[in-house]
Parts: sequence; C-alpha cells; structure tokens
Amino acid sequence: MLDIGCGPGNYTLYMKKRGFDVTGIDISEGMLSLARKKHKGPRYIMMDYEKLKFKKNSFDATTAFFSIIHSKKSKLPLILRKIRAIIEDKGYFFVSTAKGRSEKMRIEPLHRNLQYFTSRYSKKELFGHLKSAGFKPIWSKIKRYVDKENYDENQIFIIARAV
Repeated sequence: MLDIGCGPGNYTLYMKKRGFDVTGIDISEGMLSLARKKHKGPRYIMMDYEKLKFKKNSFDATTAFFSIIHSKKSKLPLILRKIRAIIEDKGYFFVSTAKGRSEKMRIEPLHRNLQYFTSRYSKKELFGHLKSAGFKPIWSKIKRYVDKENYDENQIFIIARAV
C-alpha cells in the first residue's frame, strides 16, 4: 500500500498496524523526519506525488488523505492517471479532500502562521476525474468537520476501484 502525502505518518502507521505492507511518500523532508521519529516500521520516501517514480502495478492499494488538494485543479487529471498506473487492476484508491469549488492560498487552521495552496472539489467533479483516469468510485461520503477552534468544512471521502 502507498500513502501519498503521508505527512507525519499517522495514517501510514495506522495501516502498518493493521497488517499492510505500507510505504509513505511526502515532498517535505521535515514531515518525513517527523514520521521516522514518531513511527518506526513503515518505509518513508521523499517524493513528489506529481512525479511518482514507481513501476506500473506496484501497489494493490493507494491512499491520498487530504494530499492531492495541494495541487492546482488543472493538474488533477494527470496526477490521477499516474496514480492509476501504479495500482494493480482491481486495486483500491482511497482519496479524501475538502468539498468546494475554490483554488487559493489558505492559512493553516491549527498553525495560523502557515500558508498553503489548496483546491477544493465537488463530489461530481471528483467522480468525473476518477472515472476518466481509470477508476470506478464504489463508495463515498461527505462529512462535516468542525474542530475545537471552530474550523468548519465539509469533507469528501471516496473509495474507488482501478478498472
């Protein structure tokens, strides 16, 4: 299993503890350093998900937990085709993102001095991109997220099958 944009490795470790052979990738050496210190066991590799360097059909499952939102919408079709190429036929792709229609710089809700780029999608928009890239969405859910600092957004979770 590949965890795309693994950040500090929390979900990577979660999957490892459930018996998956998991690799986490992230573009940030700082995040990978934190992941390696906090979570022994999974493999962590510095890699840009826009430039995946894995052989075709390398993984039976891939996750992208709130990571692909950091690319421009115009790049999403190519990113999803590259992800599809590294997943075995009938393999799974779990993707989560913020619901919306915008592309802009945002301020990190938990670290107010950190700015980052984010794209938000509608469920219909994501389904269309997934289908065009060779995935069949098989489950989805929209869930409202509110944290203790009143950060409030709707989030989309999708499981798709490589076809």
